[in-house]
Amino acid sequence: MLFFALVVGDLARPPENQLSGRLLVAAVHAYQGIGHRIVPRGQCRFVPTCSSYAERVIRDHGALRGMWLTGRRLVRCGPWTPKGTEEPPPA
Repeated sequence: MLFFALVVGDLARPPENQLSGRLLVAAVHAYQGIGHRIVPRGQCRFVPTCSSYAERVIRDHGALRGMWLTGRRLVRCGPWTPKGTEEPPPA
């Protein structure tokens, strides 16, 4: 119960002060560090890449909405979606 209260309290803070957001951005950076070895260059369908997009929306919108926006973007990443540029929504 205490953990739930701490998480809810953290998510209620402004995005720049969220510990959960910082942890998610650190996870994105870890993925970016190993992602270049796993995913060949030139395979990303969008500009900016999904990981860069995730970092930006988490920083701008916070952990909860940032994860939602990132998930929506990842679902669209497939052969059914044309390649292109997609900017994150403004904060």
